[in-house]
Amino acid sequence: MNLLAPFAKRLGPAFLAGLLLLPAVAGARAPAATGGDTTLAPGAMAWGVLGAIDIPTASGSNVGPRLIGEGMYGIGEIAPNLRLDVGPRLAFTYNGGDASLWTLDALGVGRLSYALDPRLSVYGEAGLGFGYYHWSVDVGAGSVSDSGLMFDLLIAPGVIYALGPNLNLLGEVGFWINAKSGLGTHIAIPTVGVQWKM
Repeated sequence: MNLLAPFAKRLGPAFLAGLLLLPAVAGARAPAATGGDTTLAPGAMAWGVLGAIDIPTASGSNVGPRLIGEGMYGIGEIAPNLRLDVGPRLAFTYNGGDASLWTLDALGVGRLSYALDPRLSVYGEAGLGFGYYHWSVDVGAGSVSDSGLMFDLLIAPGVIYALGPNLNLLGEVGFWINAKSGLGTHIAIPTVGVQWKM
């Protein structure tokens, strides 16, 4: 029996509504000044919180929420308008359905961002790490389950828009590739969040 299923059914609509309202809320809370840029100074830190709709490619699991937290450390400009940031990324995902699955992932990521103008950048992000998974299937009066560690690969193109001097809006499409037979690739789209620069 899956203990997370009742909570996921109740929180799913609220999560999706909050995800859609996140850009408006972030914009309302941004400083009124028109200044701000997407860059992270060398040696500076930024913290981000993102939410996503997770679409599994493996059969048997439904679309579900993905919650992400990240920290970014500014390395600096490696070419004109091209910057490198690195840091950790943590994610929790729940997919219900015939086969219930939840994963907890921890990765080290690198992000190359290119400034189109001071307030708008595009980026590509790649990460490697490990995750813990648990899946279960109800069979008659009981259930069959499995859990363990897996190797993770993340590829994520995205955009950053400066809402204010210390607040950025992030949007990306994340491809989470799980090196565990049967789990497949998870496509996190849309992934939307905010980043605070320290």
